[in-house]
Amino acid sequence: MEHMVSAVENLAPFAAVVVVGQGMGVSTAVTAACAAVYFWARLAHAVIHISGFGRFWARTVAFTVAWVAFVVYAVVLLRHAA
Repeated sequence: MEHMVSAVENLAPFAAVVVVGQGMGVSTAVTAACAAVYFWARLAHAVIHISGFGRFWARTVAFTVAWVAFVVYAVVLLRHAA
């Protein structure tokens, strides 16, 4: 159950940034790639968490990849807003 809470808690801020980006009309190859990377990294994170494979830092790596995709997406939006 903990993995579901983690997934929902991390999805809300990313979804908010994506909705703002759509509202601003920002859709680039970078934002599309960030959204895809975020999705797959969070899916991998959940699978790793459920399987218990996290002892090899795999869960941390998957989370970090998703977090970096989120930050890059946000930076792209901030650059378009300026």
